[in-house]
Amino acid sequence: MEKRYSSKSIEQKRMFIFFPFWNMEKAEKILSAQERNGYRLVRLKFGCLFTFQRSTPRKVQYLFTYSFPKDYWPVMEWESTLKSDVYRANVMHRGHNYSIFRVTKDNVNLQDFFVERLRYVQKTLIKKTIIATCFMLSGVFATLLGDFTGFGRLLSIFIFVGGLLETLSYIVGFYSTIQKRKKLIHKHNSI
Repeated sequence: MEKRYSSKSIEQKRMFIFFPFWNMEKAEKILSAQERNGYRLVRLKFGCLFTFQRSTPRKVQYLFTYSFPKDYWPVMEWESTLKSDVYRANVMHRGHNYSIFRVTKDNVNLQDFFVERLRYVQKTLIKKTIIATCFMLSGVFATLLGDFTGFGRLLSIFIFVGGLLETLSYIVGFYSTIQKRKKLIHKHNSI
């Protein structure tokens, strides 16, 4: 049974943190900083509304895992690895696409985890780019070849523009993961 605390008994605060799935590091840094400042994550709603409660300040590392829908193997593998004695991570949130872990062990080398996660995110971005491109092309063909009323044509243009914007955002995300991976590998080789 999940414990519910009233805001009168324990000090809580809420934060809205938006991040694309290829930039999970942004949210990880914010959550880790909150814990150092004495606020531990207790709840996540809608993938971007984080609730914290007052706690003892600790230096911990928050880690996110992401899984493409119905692609459970990486999350199961990462969860067993992160829960092991090497990392001693606790599951803070398990959602539809994201899981959030809290690593309590000091001086843990997470290099391999980050490289593997970036590799998986790149594969996911390729899949999502292909799907978004299909939406974009179907919107183009429907707009050019369809014999629609005003609303039908507007809907097909909306599908095209949505697919185009989604495709462009995934391409930008893919480029950013390539840059992050190069930095991680360079950092690992310089050690």
